[in-house]
Amino acid sequence: MSRTGHPRETPIPAERGPRAVTSPGESAIRLHGIADRAAAWLPAGRWLGISALVTLGVLAGPLSPGGGPVLAADVASPCTAVTVTATPSPVPAGQGVTIQAAPTCPSDATPAYSYFTRAGTRGPWTLRAAWIGATWTWATPGTPGTAQVLVWVTDGPHTVPQAGGLTTITLTTPVCGRLTVAPGAAVAVPGSAIALQASGACPGARFAFFARPGSARPWHLLRGWGAPTLRWNSAGWPVGPLQVLAWRGTAGRPAIQAIAQLTLVRARFVSGVVYHAQVYAEDCETAALQMALSHEGIFRPQPSLLTAEHVAPRLPVLRGSAILRWGDPYTSFVGWRNGQSNWPATSYGTFNTNIARVARATGGTVLWSGTGLGLPALYADVSASHPVIAWVASNDGHLVASRLAYWRAWDGRWIPYPTVGYEHAVLVVGVTPGAVRLDNPLPMVGPQWVSKAAFAATFRTFHDMAVVLR
Repeated sequence: MSRTGHPRETPIPAERGPRAVTSPGESAIRLHGIADRAAAWLPAGRWLGISALVTLGVLAGPLSPGGGPVLAADVASPCTAVTVTATPSPVPAGQGVTIQAAPTCPSDATPAYSYFTRAGTRGPWTLRAAWIGATWTWATPGTPGTAQVLVWVTDGPHTVPQAGGLTTITLTTPVCGRLTVAPGAAVAVPGSAIALQASGACPGARFAFFARPGSARPWHLLRGWGAPTLRWNSAGWPVGPLQVLAWRGTAGRPAIQAIAQLTLVRARFVSGVVYHAQVYAEDCETAALQMALSHEGIFRPQPSLLTAEHVAPRLPVLRGSAILRWGDPYTSFVGWRNGQSNWPATSYGTFNTNIARVARATGGTVLWSGTGLGLPALYADVSASHPVIAWVASNDGHLVASRLAYWRAWDGRWIPYPTVGYEHAVLVVGVTPGAVRLDNPLPMVGPQWVSKAAFAATFRTFHDMAVVLR
């Protein structure tokens, strides 16, 4: 026994253990007391320790008084051969491969299999799985080269292998895509969590991440070798431009690197706003109002707010791709709450006057409502901790700039709608020297930073329409 209490892996003494025999093309050892067909299928000179033989069930009883193994009596060998295949092969190093054993056994046999692997064609064997089914998946090592898989088969009892076979697998150099690294946002606030994503993963690849202020200072390790993603806490890093570096390392290849830029900025935020995604597919305005009211400590569910907005589900009159007549979003929610804003439209939304009316009726304080707010006034309101509901144009979750077309409402008012994308409302809750923080009600987007230039272009679509709450 070793000092740890586990039996040592000691070779079986030659006078009591296996004796080597050589056959053309393949060397093997045979175990005393086991029929020829139960050969241990190991290269000559390679010995299994006693504890390994016990694990495999090769030893049938206790050690003899002289210290040598007492092996199983000669047993019938209904399984005479096993063919081993690996799929796929060749395979990139580090990728999984499926091993399939096909035995030659009587029809009533219920064989079991043990699986061994080794690097190259001459190294020692390592037991991977003992007496399981005919299929086994192996995660290959990350080093290109050659590997072999040995399979034993027996019809039981699982005391001795009745036949064995092996297959050779070529492990190729993994093909890796171009390495890139991207932060989750180009602008962030010190102390925020920044998601880093490295692309170009391949089998066996590992990634490390570094960062530094500016472009000339030493790199700081953010995380050593691991997954291609990292959520980095930027607390303690200075305001200003940063560089992020990703390394990718694979066996047999030198590490390669990619660099990305981001900026940490001081920001002013509207405090106490609770984010809510929109409940209904086409009702972003109600979600924006719900979030704005939470700043004043007013909490109302979206269904009750939408009811107060007066839903007008009547469908539009269309001509080709143009809307001729429809409802009035200044006085009601136009269309179906779970309709569609793309063509043919069945839902549109509502405008500032209706949202301001419901905000006041719910107990909120409306500081301003209308068009023509202007960006300087909007940024001043946010800096003073006033949430601003802003109307923009959106297309598949991306803010866009668009020209306007018009339909005539049932009450005679002319109603603007974007020719690119669709009408959308967001809540502005933060501002920095170069970016705006939006609580976007779309679940696919959520809270986001956008550049001031991008926000200005989309905000201009509805002539700076907004509602400012206290």
